[in-house]
Amino acid sequence: MYKLAICDNCNQFLQNLNKEISIVLKELNWEYEVFIYKNGNIFLQEFQRHKFDLVFLDLEWLGRVGFDITEKLVNWKPYPLIIFCSNNEKLVFDCFKYQPFWFLCKDKYKIALKNIFVTACKKMCRRYSYYNFKNKGEIYSVKISDIQYFDVLNHRIYVHLSQMQSFSFREKIEWIEHEFKEFGFARINSGCVVNLRWIEYLTSKEIILRDGTVFPISRSRKNLVKEQFNLYVGKVI
Repeated sequence: MYKLAICDNCNQFLQNLNKEISIVLKELNWEYEVFIYKNGNIFLQEFQRHKFDLVFLDLEWLGRVGFDITEKLVNWKPYPLIIFCSNNEKLVFDCFKYQPFWFLCKDKYKIALKNIFVTACKKMCRRYSYYNFKNKGEIYSVKISDIQYFDVLNHRIYVHLSQMQSFSFREKIEWIEHEFKEFGFARINSGCVVNLRWIEYLTSKEIILRDGTVFPISRSRKNLVKEQFNLYVGKVI
């Protein structure tokens, strides 16, 4: 069952959004619960208990507090898919730092909701997917979202996980690039493939992961990596 949270102080919008979500999710045959909050602090307290999958945050109401809440959300693992809600499109650029799943214009929420949930379903399926690695007769079953990056050393691929763990096996980096592209991974140089969800930010020369790890981006790949990352960050409605 998926858990959704809506944080907003406008009763009319809360009722309308909740009603429309119910219509869309019944059509999509989702099992779900919706929790409504008018207080950001109460939401944060309950988030730790419910561990929401999707969160709708009203930026115009929360203002700076909305970004503070988001900062805390993305530091919890796994963090939810965040949909920022606003009619102020200028806030889009302030949102990029937090890698929101979507920016929802309130005036167009009915048009966008079905697309949001269809896309969210695909993304959450990937997030909760596991991949089996075989090495010397042993099988490592790893949650794909826990993989931060792959790199190669002495003809071995090293898999680096979010829990500061790693293991290695024999394979080519080209195979890793091809196999994991559909899961949101990008090859950034000759010897490294990174999970885009772990990128804090990128420049024209390097990427920085959330744990502070820095990798150079090869000159020949910088445009492609930027394009892949921008696609991953989300769509602006």
